[in-house]
Amino acid sequence: MAQDLGQFVAQILRASDPVKALVVGGVDGILETGDLDGRALEKAQEARRAEAAPGDKVLNILVWDTGETARGGNLTLRTVTCSVFVYDRGADYSRIRVVREAVIEAVVNQPASLTRDAFVVEVRYAGRTGHRRFDEFNLDYERIDFAGPLSGMDEPDAYH
Repeated sequence: MAQDLGQFVAQILRASDPVKALVVGGVDGILETGDLDGRALEKAQEARRAEAAPGDKVLNILVWDTGETARGGNLTLRTVTCSVFVYDRGADYSRIRVVREAVIEAVVNQPASLTRDAFVVEVRYAGRTGHRRFDEFNLDYERIDFAGPLSGMDEPDAYH
């Protein structure tokens, strides 16, 4: 059971062999908000350089819980959301594309059991940014968004 959709998606990605195979450090390269900083990126890049054949691995995946919103103005109907960031440096966008597709494949249509008797019947793909640059860190990335209707709470206020 996860505390929120972001934690659930991080668990799914850490359990996905195809996703782990595409990230430097495998499961250790799949992080949650607050775990990624400039040093973590440098460490991943150094590890990739040390590999005999670095292949198509990206530096890191970061999962960010983005909260929940009311659906259709009804406060009792809520949608939970999260974003997955795929980070790379010094490579073309093709690596990020491959990882993006593996992430979507691993996450979409998964049921999520959350705390306080809440659940999401199926996590849905909600869009992506396309290729972006973060010049301060010399970083390429793409954000992939996921969402799902929150269900199963006895009290509407039990989860927020």
